[in-house]
Amino acid sequence: MDSFTVEAIMNNFYHFFAGFITPMALYYLKIDQKFRWFVALFISILLWDEIYDLLRGVKDTTLLTIFFNSYLIIWGSISGLVLSNKYVGTDG
Repeated sequence: MDSFTVEAIMNNFYHFFAGFITPMALYYLKIDQKFRWFVALFISILLWDEIYDLLRGVKDTTLLTIFFNSYLIIWGSISGLVLSNKYVGTDG
């Protein structure tokens, strides 16, 4: 089971976490514009890394892998949006 290596688990974790911090950073925490650009850049780098692995011919990278990692980012975003909406709130 190659999909359960430490590297694969860490890869899934940082894709999910990148998506998780996105809604809080962009909408709810009202933080600095520079950090918003950093989050967008970070997610772009994650997706570019997947595409670049596919172009280089890395053995374990397929279009399905890119789709799955994009799914993790979206799932993390939805989870972050729900949790930040429930626990952080917008009125203060």
